[in-house]
Formats: sequence, C-alpha cells, structure tokens
Amino acid sequence: MQELRSKQLVSVWEAARLLSVSPWTIYSWTTRPGGRLRSHKLGRRRMIAMEDLEHLIEETRQMPPGREVQP
Repeated sequence: MQELRSKQLVSVWEAARLLSVSPWTIYSWTTRPGGRLRSHKLGRRRMIAMEDLEHLIEETRQMPPGREVQP
C-alpha cells in the first residue's frame, strides 16, 4: 500500500483497492458528468491522481455517519 501512496497517478484498479470499492465503482465515479473523481486518459488507461483520492477520503471522513458525499 505504501508504494501506491508514493505514486502521483494510480490506475482504476489501484484506486479501487485503496478505497475498498469495486473497479466498476471507480469507473462510474470518473465517467459521469460531475462525478466524484477526476481522471486522466493515458492511452487506453484511465488514471487518477493520488491527490484527488486523498481529497475524496478526507471529504468522507468529515461526513457524519450515515451520510454519503453527493456527486
């Protein structure tokens, strides 16, 4: 896990592992207009900035229990 945190960009699969969600959830969050995560296309791969993942984690930690961040 530490090696992923040192990267600036991670793949959808790596992001899913870090957030304990399915890769399909990450795809959904990145491809919807106004979605929860920004992503960057590099060739055929979709990459996510660690900074954006950390921001999402911080947002959800600050939410009261039972609340979810709206896209």
